[in-house]
Amino acid sequence: MVLNPVNLSKPDDIAIVDHAVRTYDEGRTRALAAHFDADGTWHVPTMIRQKTSKLCDDPAFATDPDLRYMAPATLKTWHRVVARFRKRFTAGQRATLAASHRHEYDMARIFDESGVRMLVGTDSSGAVRVVPGAALHDEIDLLAEAGIVPLRLLRMLTLYAAEFLEATDRMGTVEPGRNADLVLLDANPLDDAAGLHRVVGVVRAGRHYPAADLTRIKDRLATTRTID
Repeated sequence: MVLNPVNLSKPDDIAIVDHAVRTYDEGRTRALAAHFDADGTWHVPTMIRQKTSKLCDDPAFATDPDLRYMAPATLKTWHRVVARFRKRFTAGQRATLAASHRHEYDMARIFDESGVRMLVGTDSSGAVRVVPGAALHDEIDLLAEAGIVPLRLLRMLTLYAAEFLEATDRMGTVEPGRNADLVLLDANPLDDAAGLHRVVGVVRAGRHYPAADLTRIKDRLATTRTID
């Protein structure tokens, strides 16, 4: 269930997904979004989780350079999950799953346009192909691809998270009295969501970690993750 819940799907389940794909209606999505907005329901798209589950055998995942941060045992488990995905579903069924994922981009965009409060999340707690930390950047790219503008993305990563946690008195904005936890960029994230990847430093609990320190920390982690 944690690794890839899609692998638990039976033929009848895929048939239901196929029906949903063929009968998808943007108007009904907007009606659902209006309902969520009216009753204050928050939404976390987790696009990367959906992509790695429904496109589990995408060859691009196998060449992800961030795999160097994962333990060999985890990678072996992921390989088994992918093999099961390929064996369990026909090419047609895999196409159905991929088509359903494409509609999720539309849904994220429509929810955003309708004012639904949203957060950025990845489900990086063992999910297949989801590399903790790095997956957050993958999620940013997928949400931007869905059409969510940079300002909303930035708020989803910061202010909205603080509002959801009812913690705006100590986080979510940069001002005196707030937690001294910052991500420093060398690009304006409001110009392009890609600027959110341009990390040149982190301030954690008042201590500054420049880019060189962050690289050393990541490289040190990678050396402990040698693949058999």
